[in-house]
Amino acid sequence: MVTYSLTALSRFQTYFHTEEAEAGPDAFVVRRQLEPVVSILNSARPAAPVVLSVRPAFLWKDTKENTGGTTTLRRKRVASYLRVELARPWYQTGAGECLGVILWDRTGVQPLPEIRSHLTQVGRDPIWQTPEPERWPTELIFSGAIGAARPIRLIDSGSTALALPFQPWFHENGWYADVGLPGVVATSYCPFAKLAVARYQPESIEGCDLSPVITPAALSGVQSVSIVSHLPLVTATGMTTTGGWPAVDQQNT
Repeated sequence: MVTYSLTALSRFQTYFHTEEAEAGPDAFVVRRQLEPVVSILNSARPAAPVVLSVRPAFLWKDTKENTGGTTTLRRKRVASYLRVELARPWYQTGAGECLGVILWDRTGVQPLPEIRSHLTQVGRDPIWQTPEPERWPTELIFSGAIGAARPIRLIDSGSTALALPFQPWFHENGWYADVGLPGVVATSYCPFAKLAVARYQPESIEGCDLSPVITPAALSGVQSVSIVSHLPLVTATGMTTTGGWPAVDQQNT
């Protein structure tokens, strides 16, 4: 993205009144930012991202309630995320580069065997008696994306698919992207997820928006733990789970 600005400078400063000249050099300068911002399209196919790890991640959610003079503090751990660790550098194609999660674009139709390795898929952990999730997930079961899934062409297979964009963020000398799968963990307990990801630059010429697709595998944790504090008494409500597994209720005071 390029933002152009215009600066106009008068060369007739010596012909102005003395008090105007003493106002300073900025009195004879006019600056304006030109609209709109110009997007310079990426013209080279990006290199495939280097995924260092994919591991389950969780999010803490805190709530506070005041009822009848009693303050209730609730802290809930939601573990429906996969954290993708990426090797540096990022933004090889410029601003707007994101991590694309590749999804099958035809609900109800099975993809051909030769393109399945280029698509995200999920499955049930066979050691648990839990429902089977939909193998080829849609964008509706994801959370944390920075935009809607967009149609793309898989150059290596010649098929079409969808790219769901996630924005990587920098922390302590590394790049990370959090991919939420609440729709999957609501269906099945401890499902397996095989993400198909690529470096994705929407601002590209045709055929240069997507890197080669890679498929690191990961297990998504699904438990959520709630800790309730009724001030000044503290009560731990134990662990509750989602995804077709019996809830565990245990109270310690």
